[in-house]
Amino acid sequence: MNLKCPRFNKCDAPLCPIDPEWRKRTMLKNERVCHYLTEVTKEGAFDRYIQRPDADLYLKASEEIVAMREVFPVLDKRLEKSSRLRSRIPTVQLELDFDGDNHS
Repeated sequence: MNLKCPRFNKCDAPLCPIDPEWRKRTMLKNERVCHYLTEVTKEGAFDRYIQRPDADLYLKASEEIVAMREVFPVLDKRLEKSSRLRSRIPTVQLELDFDGDNHS
C-alpha cells in the first residue's frame, strides 16, 4: 500500500509511521511528533478515524506505534503526555479537503 500523508508538506516530525526506514532516524527531546501517532494514543481515536479519508494513515500509525515507542524512549514519553490531552479531531467531521484545493 502506497500511503500519502496530507500533512507531509507542513510536517516537521522526524519520525513518520509511513516511512519504511523510520528505524534509521533519530528524534531529539523537543522535536515535533507525528499527528497520527499522537492521535492513536487518545481515547476513542479509532471511532473518530475509521470513517475518515485518512483512516489508512491512522491504521498504519496504530501498527507501528508499539515498535516506535520501544525504539525511541523520547517518543514514548511524548506520546504518554499526549495521551492525556484531547484529540484535535472532532467526533463528527463534516468535510475534509486532503488535496489542499479550495473549491469555495
